Amino acid sequence: MFWLLFIGVALVVGIALVLAQRQPADRDLIGDDPGTTQGYAQARPLSEAEQELYWRLVEALPECVVLSQVSFRSFLRPDQTKAANPRTRAIYFRMAQQSIDFLVCLKDFTVVATVELDESPDGTRRDPTRDELLKAAGIAPLHIRAGEIPSAAALRAMFD
Repeated sequence: MFWLLFIGVALVVGIALVLAQRQPADRDLIGDDPGTTQGYAQARPLSEAEQELYWRLVEALPECVVLSQVSFRSFLRPDQTKAANPRTRAIYFRMAQQSIDFLVCLKDFTVVATVELDESPDGTRRDPTRDELLKAAGIAPLHIRAGEIPSAAALRAMFD
């Protein structure tokens, strides 16, 4: 009889612990009251300068696909022969968290170049490690200052 009571109490305590640790679903957090979802607003994914550069790139390179805000993880991987190297893995995992402003690809999505728009007044955004990784993968890293966005013809010349 003691063991049955002990097992019954242990089951109740175990179920209570599982239920207490259960993460609430999104619906539980939001609830049925529409007023609880206030505090969110739509935001444009590209700044004014990024939008200007995007449309110039599209105009300058009609034979290419221009993607914006692309994670490094989407288009760059460590060479399999060097993937076991701890330094290679550390650099990759740091870079995989970051994104590139624009990725220029051919129609088959072969990467041609990356384009970084430097919106900082002193040009401190440039990261030499990123450029080295891109060059090692055969990808041309281009940098353009926000106040000096070239014309479509000048952008085209940069890719020819």
